[in-house]
Amino acid sequence: MKRILSNVHYFLSIVILFCLVVEFFFAGMGVFQAASFKIHQITGMLLLVCSVILLIVALIGRTGGKIIGFSSLLVLFLFIQPLLLHINQPFVKAIHLVNGLAIVATCTYLVYSWPKGD
Repeated sequence: MKRILSNVHYFLSIVILFCLVVEFFFAGMGVFQAASFKIHQITGMLLLVCSVILLIVALIGRTGGKIIGFSSLLVLFLFIQPLLLHINQPFVKAIHLVNGLAIVATCTYLVYSWPKGD
């Protein structure tokens, strides 16, 4: 069972990482007025839900301290991401972009930390 959940965690990490790239594209569409930011917002919320599922899989599958820690960090980063835009300070809103990069880095770590050859 642990092996199956480890594989599910790995696969879901890849899906989330791919969706994060798409999320940056949606943000660019909003910035350059090719579309509204609504799809970017909806995708962001779906990513948060997926990250919570990822954390649950990590916990149930007992994937190890680092994987559980980074899965928790991913949830935290995705949770605070929309909140940064609701603080009426341009400096804090700009952190939204940096936090987006931290989200991608965290998810990339989860993908590349999957045990090879098991």
